[in-house]
Amino acid sequence: MALRVTTPSVSSTDPSLLLTPFQWTNHASIAQLDPRPSFDSEVYRTFATPPSGNSYLVPASFAGAFGSDLWLESWSYLAVNHRLPENEYPTSNTTLCGPITDSRILPADTYYLTCSVYVKSGATLTLNPGTTIKAYAQDSTGKATILVIEQGAKIMASGYANYPITFTSVLPEISLPRTGTWGGVLVLGKARINSNSSIDGTANVEGLRPGYGIYGGFDDADNSGILRYVRIWYAGADQDVITSTTNENSGNEINGLTLAGVGSATSISYVEVTET
Repeated sequence: MALRVTTPSVSSTDPSLLLTPFQWTNHASIAQLDPRPSFDSEVYRTFATPPSGNSYLVPASFAGAFGSDLWLESWSYLAVNHRLPENEYPTSNTTLCGPITDSRILPADTYYLTCSVYVKSGATLTLNPGTTIKAYAQDSTGKATILVIEQGAKIMASGYANYPITFTSVLPEISLPRTGTWGGVLVLGKARINSNSSIDGTANVEGLRPGYGIYGGFDDADNSGILRYVRIWYAGADQDVITSTTNENSGNEINGLTLAGVGSATSISYVEVTET
């Protein structure tokens, strides 16, 4: 009798994990890790179903060790050493990542800054009272996550004392307070600045690549929007590539809130920046 051997099929697919360390040499080099796949990952579409008749196998809705549940929370080494985010899952409606080119209104909810967001010229980002944005420590390039309101863009973040707008860390409360857990908020305007050597009166803000942080000019009445009853917590991470939990003070930090060349038509009141 001949024995027939079947070779299993093999495929290689990027699981699109929420956060993998940019450099991973040992546990000390991990600033933050989230091994769960993102909401649009292939693992939610390509997975095996248990063969019929095997009642001891439990069907799963994903391939791999993780779905939306971060079962490492609270008890694992990574959790105890503040490397894991809160066990909350960024969905398609609550994930903030990449450029915003069209105006967007965020209803009051909790959102997740999974990579840096740049609001482009002509677009307005509106945050309703009570909105919370939780930021991951870094993106896939190892850079701290930031929210940038570019020249010509606006942020309309007008909260109330009892419904403030909060920017904070994705870390669980038990791991906080902690400084430098993400980058921060940058507002780049077109007003005159006191030091530049360019013909158009502009410069590039510290922490951003040339061309990605342009501010300044000659429009002193420029309007970048409103910040009112806004809380910015645990920001100020170094903008050099994060390779450990102690990588800081390279001289390339971002403040919790950076106002660069912001014009007089911009309204800023009742803003708290702490633990940066």
